[in-house]
Amino acid sequence: MKTINQSNEGGRFVLIYGETGVGKSTSALLTMPQPIDAIFTEPRDPRKFLLDQEIDVDFKFPESYEDLIAYLDGEVKKETLNYKSTLFDSASYFMNVSLQQSIQDETYDAEIFKRRRNLVDMTRVDEAGFGALSSLMKRVCKLLGMLSQRGILVVATALVMENPKFNRDLSAFPAFLGRDFPTNFPAYFDVIGLVEKRTDENGEIIYPPLIKFEGEGFLCKWTGIKPVKKLVGPLDFKKIFK
Repeated sequence: MKTINQSNEGGRFVLIYGETGVGKSTSALLTMPQPIDAIFTEPRDPRKFLLDQEIDVDFKFPESYEDLIAYLDGEVKKETLNYKSTLFDSASYFMNVSLQQSIQDETYDAEIFKRRRNLVDMTRVDEAGFGALSSLMKRVCKLLGMLSQRGILVVATALVMENPKFNRDLSAFPAFLGRDFPTNFPAYFDVIGLVEKRTDENGEIIYPPLIKFEGEGFLCKWTGIKPVKKLVGPLDFKKIFK
């Protein structure tokens, strides 16, 4: 049986989601408690997000699902953590691209569809594959959540989808695939917020963007006592969890 000491109550597991290029990663890196463990799943150089500012951050690039799980499991089991924050960027890319591609490759190699249409079959996933996609991502969320229980801030990013098929009443929702993951994943997170860009009179992006932890027509969540009357404001973790 695991025991969580009250001194670890400062930890949070946060999901922020929005359009690409609005400033999710940049604002997170510039305002999360340092030192930061930044796990990047996309094939791009994350140093550009720092806007020439010096921060204490280590960038990690998992080469596979097994590589990521082994690393997170090792971090969870450490007696003393080296970081005050962990950024997982991006959760939607890792699930929808990296994980799905690996499952597609396995499906193709196993000749599930008998290769009647070679190019089409290379990108198909059977029902078992979609179930595996959800299960694998749940394990990632579980380990990240356990890290937050150690008292650190864990932030995952995701892209946004409009009017999800399973709930047309929502105009915005994190862009996750899988069989049941999209409906179950909110339970893993303490806080979920929608990020929207801010621009000046010339149309240039202003940092930090706006984040909404409450409102109607989109997925949002806040666990615990509200720090302010209205949970809408700049994406600045120094102020949000002050």
